Order: sequence, then C-alpha cells, then structure tokens
Amino acid sequence: MKRFTILCLLAVFAMSINAQNLFDKGTKKVDLTIGVGTVKGIGATFDQHLNMEWGVAKIGDKFTIGAGFSVNNSYGGKFTSTIYGEYDYSYTRKDYIKVKNKMNRWVASHERKEIQREGYGTATANVLREDFNAMATVSFHYSPIKKLDTYAKLGLGIGCKTYVFKKIRDEKGFSKADVKNKVIIDNSERHSEVTYKYNDLDHVEWQGYKAKVSASMALYVGATYYITDNWGIDAQIGMISSNLEGKYYPNSFGIFAVGASYKF
Repeated sequence: MKRFTILCLLAVFAMSINAQNLFDKGTKKVDLTIGVGTVKGIGATFDQHLNMEWGVAKIGDKFTIGAGFSVNNSYGGKFTSTIYGEYDYSYTRKDYIKVKNKMNRWVASHERKEIQREGYGTATANVLREDFNAMATVSFHYSPIKKLDTYAKLGLGIGCKTYVFKKIRDEKGFSKADVKNKVIIDNSERHSEVTYKYNDLDHVEWQGYKAKVSASMALYVGATYYITDNWGIDAQIGMISSNLEGKYYPNSFGIFAVGASYKF
C-alpha cells in the first residue's frame, strides 16, 4: 500500500505542464465521500469522510497548496467474542399489607423498599470496530486537463477507537422478573400483595473494550472531475484515514472512497 501511494504521488507531479488551475489560491472546496477500508487482522469497514480545504498559495503557475481539515469515521471489522458484564443497581418493591387488628378487622398499609442487585455474567456478541478522527491537512493540487483536478494530501490529527457490541446472545449469569400483585399469605393474620420488576441486562456494563485515543494520519491521492463549474465527482485512494496501532487496538485504514465535491 505504501509503495502504491508513493507511485501515485509521483504520477500526480509528473503530469503535463498545461495546468488548468481548477483549484487556485482563494478557492474553497468541500468533499463528502464514502468508501471502504479495513481493520488490520479483523476485516473490512464502511467509511465516511468530510474534507474542507482552502487554496492558500501557488507554486509557480502549475501547483496550488491547499490547507484544511478532515473528519472521518469507519465502522466494521466484525468478529465474534465472549464478553463479560457487571451490574449494580436497585429496583423498587411495593408491598400492600393487610393485618388483623385487635378487633379482628383487616387494616391495610403500603410499603416501598429499594432492593439492591449486583453481580456479573457473560454473553456471546458480534464485536465491531468503530473509529473517529479529525485531522489538519495540507494538499498539493494540479490540473492536467480541462475539468480534472488531481491532488495529493497529507493529514495529521487525533482519533478515537472503540468497539461496539451487536446481536448479544447466550447470556449467562443474568436474571429478570416481572411480578405484579403476587399474593403472599404470611399467616392467618397477615396477608400481602407484592409488585416488583427488574432486568439485570437493562443495567449491565460490558467490560474490556473501552474507548482509546490514538494519533491519526492520512497520505493519499485523489482526483475531482467537475461536471459543472462548482460540482464535481471526487475519488480518493491510498491511506485516506488511519488511527494508528495500539495494544489490542490494531490500525484502521480507509483505502478507497468516492463522492461529491463542491467548489466555491
């Protein structure tokens, strides 16, 4: 991938001298693209990218330097794993109590109790990786032919790597109850009706997959073909977005994306 990206960069700078300056000093451009990527050793991802840049300087008559920012998201890389969860919460138990008094008459009263539940359990889940990042970018634009703007872009920033659980199943160690007006006869002089409801899974906190901050980087080439003076079709290839590797959190890479561009 690195070798391919370098070759593409060289190709951009080796194009013909008849630049059309579609992206010039003072130009503002926004791209919104979707694409595919991968999480190293796990699988493919679906990616979304938002880029904004401004033309800030010229290099001779051929090239324009752009500066801006990008916001990127990737989702996917599914695998199956056993997950561990803990719960610690309270629920309300309501008691309607009837007690016989000295005159052998039933006297009613109400009680509310807060019952504490805590424990842990396990389950099987589909685990997916979700990454976000934001980067400052610098780009080099060159227009070899009419309506076509080509560019190389470098980005550096900060990102966040998380894991998301889907299709949680085969839960063990959790319980639930939904009791309404259950009659309990304590003895001949005391009766009660009990109402309560709880579900451990509504309060579980799954452990072991916390969000992690990482450095992010981009190095790729792209091209925009303008259909009108303002609107174009944009394609990108290379390392469009990457959150760098950390323990138990392998690299994510945006590889290819396509979408729309607007120049103003």
